[in-house]
Amino acid sequence: MRLDELICKIDPQTKVAIRIDQVVSVGLNEEFYCEYGGMEEYQVEEIEPDGYTDGDGISYLLIHAYDSTKVQQNDELPFPLEES
Repeated sequence: MRLDELICKIDPQTKVAIRIDQVVSVGLNEEFYCEYGGMEEYQVEEIEPDGYTDGDGISYLLIHAYDSTKVQQNDELPFPLEES
């Protein structure tokens, strides 16, 4: 599912955490919709209710997402082949 499709289904005043590329951002859902709305490249990988807890002990819905334009194709290697 696309990230923008998911966040438009959540109440705009809900505080959520979104993790993209190992970076977690916490804020109101409406702020994330302004930032990611209409961006088709971000895909949801996993959703964890109470998956992120801040320093005050408050838990938030954690959405794990990734940029699908940066995902390697199956036929690509993560390292260059040595030429013989």
